[in-house]
Amino acid sequence: MAMHSGKLLDLRYLRVHLIANIQSIKRFGQGLIPGIDRNTVLSILVPIPPFAEQKRIVAKIEELFSEADKIANAEDGIARTAERINKKILDLAIRGQLVPQDPNDEPADKLLERIRVSRTGLTGLKSDTPNPVNPVNPVEI
Repeated sequence: MAMHSGKLLDLRYLRVHLIANIQSIKRFGQGLIPGIDRNTVLSILVPIPPFAEQKRIVAKIEELFSEADKIANAEDGIARTAERINKKILDLAIRGQLVPQDPNDEPADKLLERIRVSRTGLTGLKSDTPNPVNPVNPVEI
């Protein structure tokens, strides 16, 4: 803290003020903070409220930043949880566990066999093998 015949300036307040006004400060310099010369910095007017008010402002800003950090961390946690939930839903969907299963439903392998037979017309043939009774190209001469 800068001192003169009493407490005048809380350096944390000065830092907060400069950070809050960084765009204005950049306009004074070459557009980049490293390009700001000493005279430019010294020409910046900083309103200095009473010391107690500076401390109150800094405390409030620190409190708000703390809350912002909590929110950001919560959002990260929510995003990770949502990702895990999506993966779990996909896993359950693939396993057919999202809805109650009917014990009277035929097993998938039997359903696939029935579909293959209905497409080929014969049992034991692969689906890409043409059916001699029902050829793939029935117009062939």
